[in-house]
Amino acid sequence: MRVAMFALALGTTAARGVEAIAGDPSEASMTAFAAQIFVTDFCAGGGRRSIGIWSFDADRIPVSSNVADRIYASALNTLVTNKPSCADVLDGSAIREIAEHLKRTGAFREAGENPLLALEQANRAVSILILGDIFAQDGAVYVSFRAVERERGVVLGQTKPWQLPEDYIRSAAADAALSLDVALKRAANQLVARAGTMRVLVPLGVYFQDSDAQPPLARYILDGLLGAIETETTSLLSGSTLRVIAPELRLAAKTGAITTIDDFDPLVAATGKIGESAFELTGRYWQVGEAIDLKITLRSQTNQMVSWQGRVRLAGLPDLAATPVSNTLGTQGESAFLLQMTSPRGAAPYYRPGEALTVFLRSDRDAWLSCFYVDAAGAVMMVLPNPFQSDRSAESRIAADVLRALPDARRDPFEFRFTANTYGEEALRCFATTGDPGPYLPEPLKSGGFTPLTADLARRLGALFRSLPDMLVAEALLTVTVGPDDPPAQTDKEGS
Repeated sequence: MRVAMFALALGTTAARGVEAIAGDPSEASMTAFAAQIFVTDFCAGGGRRSIGIWSFDADRIPVSSNVADRIYASALNTLVTNKPSCADVLDGSAIREIAEHLKRTGAFREAGENPLLALEQANRAVSILILGDIFAQDGAVYVSFRAVERERGVVLGQTKPWQLPEDYIRSAAADAALSLDVALKRAANQLVARAGTMRVLVPLGVYFQDSDAQPPLARYILDGLLGAIETETTSLLSGSTLRVIAPELRLAAKTGAITTIDDFDPLVAATGKIGESAFELTGRYWQVGEAIDLKITLRSQTNQMVSWQGRVRLAGLPDLAATPVSNTLGTQGESAFLLQMTSPRGAAPYYRPGEALTVFLRSDRDAWLSCFYVDAAGAVMMVLPNPFQSDRSAESRIAADVLRALPDARRDPFEFRFTANTYGEEALRCFATTGDPGPYLPEPLKSGGFTPLTADLARRLGALFRSLPDMLVAEALLTVTVGPDDPPAQTDKEGS
């Protein structure tokens, strides 16, 4: 990307530094994890403290729900075994009941689908939340957990990732890889049949693993999937036509105005209301040897969710990159309050060389913003505050619920425009703080923007902001994939 008047030459997901741990996860890692949480003075304050394990997000994990439930139960049993007398560990049914309550009442959606914030807003009695992560890397599947204090969003402890044994995750159909053409037809058939009320479809994207990156293979799969769904609905929808609407958020005109969670919702933007007939489509895939595990999910605003999962062989597909170009974007940290960031094309958009990017931010409380751009080569530069501001502190403020554009055409003499040779994934990473961070930040972050940070400083940004005294911190990360206009033509041949 380039910034014009200055045009920033504007891609990715970070490697997790996986170190597998030998032995039974519940006996080794989880026991050590419990020791991090249940420190000596855990019960010193008097009263009881409740702990819950949030269930895995089914559409972001590379294993079946049965395997996820097994991992969940193992972690829960270990915490119950090691808890002190003052701690109440909510069982699986209790935390699921809370989660369903939050989703049913809209609290989860209003909190930007952040479990910590949803629990706080709904005033549910969970003081420590355990969040698990199941992810694939280098052909293996790993699990990790972290404990977060609900009130401050502070990580109290975390496990090292451990590798799941192959026989732990293998299913009866694990090796029955299909051609992509057959897989997409089956997926379309099952999804359309199970989402019987669907009349509007908003395709958000197909992504690599649990990232927000859309490599060329992801775009190819999405193109084929939409074609299969349209074919399927033509035969199944009598008297109705499925409307496929690209995500489009018309936010520019609302800059400086009060906004709500609905303004950031592509389904509301597409239909003008919340209803069961509109679904968003997302997909994820994990590479396993000469095949990929593909998961496609439809989700309505009323939290109706249907999904399809299968294994697809890579043989016969065009020679397309399946993995992101960049591996330096990092992952979003925990937030003590709500900070949302999106683009006119959604929160994980796809852009083309020559196009310009504007992002929109919303906080649920008054705060100071600090934003950093990460380009496809991994270079990181501060873009807010920046030298164009006459009062860096005042002009970096964001009022509660008021929409902020970056860049803001009304006052920012620069733009984020992708150059002709920009391909891959780039990102904008923003921190919101309830106090002015300026006096506490290192000199390179005080002296201006648009200057690349050292690799060490870029790596420590999250830790720096979370160590600021007497203020709460929220973080938002937007990944944008930059690529050609159209996916390659569909050439996969039908086969079993």
